[in-house]
Amino acid sequence: ENFVTILGSNDQQLSSQSNARRLAVHKGVVGEHELTNICKPKLRSFNATRCSLQIILMSLLPSFQVLRVLSIENCELTEDNPCIKSLAGLHHLRYLGLRGTPIRELPAEIGDLRFLVTLDVSHTKLDGPDALPQSVVLLGQLKCLYCLHIYIKLPDGIGNLASLEDLRLDLADYTPNIVKQLGKLTELRVLHIDTHMFNDSLIEALLESLSNLQKLEELKVFNFDPLRSGLYRWGGFSPSRQLRHLFLC
Repeated sequence: ENFVTILGSNDQQLSSQSNARRLAVHKGVVGEHELTNICKPKLRSFNATRCSLQIILMSLLPSFQVLRVLSIENCELTEDNPCIKSLAGLHHLRYLGLRGTPIRELPAEIGDLRFLVTLDVSHTKLDGPDALPQSVVLLGQLKCLYCLHIYIKLPDGIGNLASLEDLRLDLADYTPNIVKQLGKLTELRVLHIDTHMFNDSLIEALLESLSNLQKLEELKVFNFDPLRSGLYRWGGFSPSRQLRHLFLC
């Protein structure tokens, strides 16, 4: 009982004595008055899907001080919504999902979320060299980083994310140094990477890094072009013995 409270399903309303610890809001426009009865000090999980939330989040998000899971996916938010800047104050967050929202930047203070395990910014409007703040490399407990369908630049020092197990990227601005740092992520089990803009030196750096990833179970290479990238270089590739799935797209 009370494992999860769902709004937007059969017009359910929160009671005046709600002790919801996990709240889900689905497919609707939810008014602020509908959430005023939340026992904010106890709320651990807030999940919103396909909702209009900008007014609610601006007023409520800073009060969710013990929140562990914040998932706002495919929701209507203004691109510069002030609530995004307040994310850095949720120091207990383990999971932050912003998939499918129109945000254009993450707060520079996101590195303060030292307990964060999963960060998903796929299908957002993050774009350019500052899309991922430099402080991301301070997330020492991060295990999953999803940046699909966005163009970003990985911050220098990405190799510091020693706990990372699942890294999924689309187009990114790579330098030889950053590609070499991928070889420091020795806990990686899943790597999705796009080699569309790779030259010979980047391919060599990538193969050197991949040779260090001996726990890798899934490797997906987008825009794999054996003629452009030099198939003979991949001929010397010694994959992880743990590799189970290989996708060359």
